[in-house]
Amino acid sequence: MECVILFFTGIVATTIGTLSGSGGFINFPMIILLGIPVHSAIGANKDSNTFSIKGHLQERNL
Repeated sequence: MECVILFFTGIVATTIGTLSGSGGFINFPMIILLGIPVHSAIGANKDSNTFSIKGHLQERNL
């Protein structure tokens, strides 16, 4: 059940992050509320930001 919650939270956070930025403000607290350790939550948030930036740069051919 936790995976389903994280999946849909990720979709919402990515959509909001794409439109206005700061999707991590949604993702990070949700990961913490689900009981994932802080160091893992920080790492997951950093990874998602890295892949988001990489996709954005590829889209702009930079």
